[in-house]
Amino acid sequence: MRRRMTPSRFVLLGLVLVLSLGLAATASASAGHVELKTRLSGANEVPPADPDGTGRAEIDLKARTNEICWAVEFNRIGAPNRGHIHNAIAGVNGGIVFTLFELGADPANPLNDRLERGRASGCATADPALIAAIAASPANYYVNLHNARYPAGAIRGQLGG
Repeated sequence: MRRRMTPSRFVLLGLVLVLSLGLAATASASAGHVELKTRLSGANEVPPADPDGTGRAEIDLKARTNEICWAVEFNRIGAPNRGHIHNAIAGVNGGIVFTLFELGADPANPLNDRLERGRASGCATADPALIAAIAASPANYYVNLHNARYPAGAIRGQLGG
């Protein structure tokens, strides 16, 4: 005899599936790291900045080692001299919560050569509370790259968007 699934069994099966996927995502985040990606553009800056500037950023939150690792690539902007993660939703400027890089006026820094080629990466120790906060609400944070022409920010992208 063949049994038919009732609508209530479909709902129950759906809830079990959603809960199991949610637990898997939580286990993955707490077991090691959370990877976030965003597209960067001048139009995302507040106010809008480099009109043809584009790029992307990848942020890897490593809870086990209390590190934030990052990689950025960009096009059609002058070489950045600063890169940060800021705390604010889209359309709003916020304070710096994590520095990707700050070159200042150090021409000997090897990061300059990589940035002149349109990409760079690195890792740095971060406060575990910051790592947890970004992982919990990535849309509340953004990455932006600054350069001499646009010192307030040339390109920007929300992490949770």
